[in-house]
Amino acid sequence: MPPPWVTASVLLASLLVLAVLQYRWLDQVRLADRQRRVQLLEEAGRRFAEDLDREISRAWLCFLPQPRGELRDWVAAGFERWNETAAYPSLLSQVVYLQPVEGGGWKLYRYAAEVEPVEMTVVPAAYAPLLDRLSALIAGQRDEERGSPFLPALPGLLIPVRFWHRPGTGPPRRMAGGIRRAMADAGLLVVRFDGELLAEEMLPELARRYFAASGESEYHLVIFGPDGRPLMAAGPQPAAIPSAHADLRQSLFGFLPPEQVHDLGAQLRLWPARGAGEATMLRGRGRMEDLRRSLTAMARFDRGAGGGRWRLEVTHVAGSLDQAVGAGMRRSMALGLGVLAVLALSFWAMDRSARRAQRLAGQQLDFVAGITHELMTPLAAVRSAGQNLADAVVVEPRQVRRYGSLIESEGRRLSAMVSEILDLAGMQAGGRNLDLRPVRPARLIEEALAASWPALEQAGFAVESEIAEELPLVLVDENALVRALGNLIGNAVKYARDGGWLKLRANRAEGGVELAVEDRGPGIAKADQERIFEPFVRGRKLAGSNLPGTGIGLSLVRHVVEAHQGRVEVESSPGEGAVFRLWLPAAPEGLS
Repeated sequence: MPPPWVTASVLLASLLVLAVLQYRWLDQVRLADRQRRVQLLEEAGRRFAEDLDREISRAWLCFLPQPRGELRDWVAAGFERWNETAAYPSLLSQVVYLQPVEGGGWKLYRYAAEVEPVEMTVVPAAYAPLLDRLSALIAGQRDEERGSPFLPALPGLLIPVRFWHRPGTGPPRRMAGGIRRAMADAGLLVVRFDGELLAEEMLPELARRYFAASGESEYHLVIFGPDGRPLMAAGPQPAAIPSAHADLRQSLFGFLPPEQVHDLGAQLRLWPARGAGEATMLRGRGRMEDLRRSLTAMARFDRGAGGGRWRLEVTHVAGSLDQAVGAGMRRSMALGLGVLAVLALSFWAMDRSARRAQRLAGQQLDFVAGITHELMTPLAAVRSAGQNLADAVVVEPRQVRRYGSLIESEGRRLSAMVSEILDLAGMQAGGRNLDLRPVRPARLIEEALAASWPALEQAGFAVESEIAEELPLVLVDENALVRALGNLIGNAVKYARDGGWLKLRANRAEGGVELAVEDRGPGIAKADQERIFEPFVRGRKLAGSNLPGTGIGLSLVRHVVEAHQGRVEVESSPGEGAVFRLWLPAAPEGLS
């Protein structure tokens, strides 16, 4: 297996390459996503304006003048066409005829379907600016400039009555000349729309249709009137401060393209559809020429005060479309980096697991070698003593008793090693059930010392105990805890023999009791303190020594203490001995 720094270097280089490739790919995705969103937004704005313009164009065509006939008849026919074909019939508020009066001034007549026109004795305030501009244009006080037939301030349309005659002036006659002469001779027709219905019903419906087709809209829409005042707002408010420039600006209140105007006029049966026979097309050509001249004349109408167009402004709820795309890229980048981080952690965990497995395999081999050596020594003594007894080499009763005592002590040593191994296996497998009972901490120390007293006495240890008064009971498996304390005492006897001193303490701790085993041995190196509780691990100084040991005693202690919801810690410095502390939770009140 390569050294850790080689693996880390290769992994880091791979992750950097992947991160760079991911950034470039996400940047391309961001640009493509932005272009797609812009195209969709422009298409939605175009269709929004087109649906509105279709109704405007429909109103123009429905009330467009005919070369012959009375004004009243043609307006009635216009109402009929509008009510039959309009998507929003109630959008049409009223139709007003503006008739110039000789010497200056105007008369206003309000029309309704199949009803005689009614003269308006009081001029509505909304018409006053329009009449002033028209009078100035007829009097030559204003020049004909590029303009529009739309009156967004009303809102409405202005249509010249070029082919009708005034009542009592003789038969109809075709008018010629510019818009000034047409207005002075025949007047104009105003088709007025319901502004409240536009702002409260039609435009919000179009906004939902094209900007929130799949549920909640991503855009905030505002429609401004010709004077710059907002007329309608739709969609959620931007979460961030909107940018100075809207994501989309679209003019409203316009005409459809000529081809669509032609098709719409054919639907209204004003002229033949495209593709009709040559004779039919010739008959409709004069009507189309009238339409062309009317549009040309009105295109020169003075825009003036109150003119202009309505304007749709669309802003993404994130503040701008660029901010939304950027936020999406940042989320994707964070997600991608998170995946790379998880991948790196997975590689690291796999490498660490492989190295740990390799280390454990080595430790297990060392354990097998150590336990074999540990087993061979007492087995050799037992076999030798048994052989001498079997061959009657030893017949003296005193010698027989000594050999029997040797066999018994070595057998007890073998039983202890086998018991430790079985206990560790049971703890690691979770198959050992604890017999929990409330026990006095002093009893645990007394029993552990009693069990270890022969070894302590033989090694010549001076033993001290310090037990605080009125300690709470602990809910433990007494045999398991006595065995764990015995392991700590045995380690002190084995490794701290030169110190010749041992102290056991029991003190009250937060929420429980702390048991401590202290010696004055050689101590434990800082680097070994974190690993000595792992199975088969011994201190590096002990690994090469001739001291017997399997490296499972402290691991067994940790498993026993943690099985009781406690914890074990070691405090040591080389040459200053060691202190092992076991914290155990207090038993619930009421148990005795």
